[in-house]
Amino acid sequence: MTVTMSVTVTRWCHRLLGLASITGGLLGGVIARDIIHLESGAALQGAIDRVDHGEGRVRFKVIMEGPRGRGEALRQVSMKDIAFIDFAQSELEIDVAAGRAGVEVSLAAMRHLWKRHETNLHLANCPGGAIGLACIGRLLATGRPSQALEAEEMAGEIVHRDWDAERRRRAACYRLQAMVLAGRVSEARAEAALFLDRADDPALAVEARLVLGHAAFHRLGELVAQHPRWMDDREIRPQCESLIRSALDHFLFASLFHGALREPAAEGLWQACRVYRLINKPERARAVARDLTELYPAAKACQRARDYLEIEGEARE
Repeated sequence: MTVTMSVTVTRWCHRLLGLASITGGLLGGVIARDIIHLESGAALQGAIDRVDHGEGRVRFKVIMEGPRGRGEALRQVSMKDIAFIDFAQSELEIDVAAGRAGVEVSLAAMRHLWKRHETNLHLANCPGGAIGLACIGRLLATGRPSQALEAEEMAGEIVHRDWDAERRRRAACYRLQAMVLAGRVSEARAEAALFLDRADDPALAVEARLVLGHAAFHRLGELVAQHPRWMDDREIRPQCESLIRSALDHFLFASLFHGALREPAAEGLWQACRVYRLINKPERARAVARDLTELYPAAKACQRARDYLEIEGEARE
């Protein structure tokens, strides 16, 4: 039995159980107790001490409140007797896991949150995967190859161990992005090719297309830089034209066949615009940028397209 509580309900439970402030710590905010809900309907409040995956048991520190005060006792709970677990989370952990905009948290704090939940990724309701995805997003946003390895390793853990299928899919996408950022383009291209025909998961197939597009674009950029007059070079021109077709096919795939996937479709259009700019086709570049602003005005890539059109002398709509 798997039950996933909403953030609102989880917060209500945390307050109901009595919240204790974390003072002088890295995270701030408040924290509640872990709650193990048993198949019998009973619930244990306390703290998870250790999860023994081999024996399928959870060692749990049960916290009891009574007329004589507070008491604690260690108890071994079989995984087969557990319906689900509500993991203790600070307000910050809830906000980070939910991807709430405007929450200010350092990368060091996000790493700390990830480490706290990493070992329990496979347990239903564990927020570790969501926290890890937020951390990976922050690492990749730096654009630094030095951060790519950490992002890739974190994504790999989520892909192989997280209990939530959507998180595993997102982590697989992030893993491909991290490989490209690290400069392992050929390896990323080979892995991305495995996802191209995933009819059951179009979002992953689209992300794979973007990775393959970036791989072709990266190689095209190298050739253009090495051979500025590539159009007149009989040996280099066919290579460039092949890479151009490959990059555009992959970048435009989402907008043509999966337009409802707004963010990757918009990102693909922006990358197609960059391809046309690289090969000195400004009219086509502007046309694609206009399509992006008209079709996906709320997408993240749209602002880049607007800025480009403004620089090109086209007023914003």
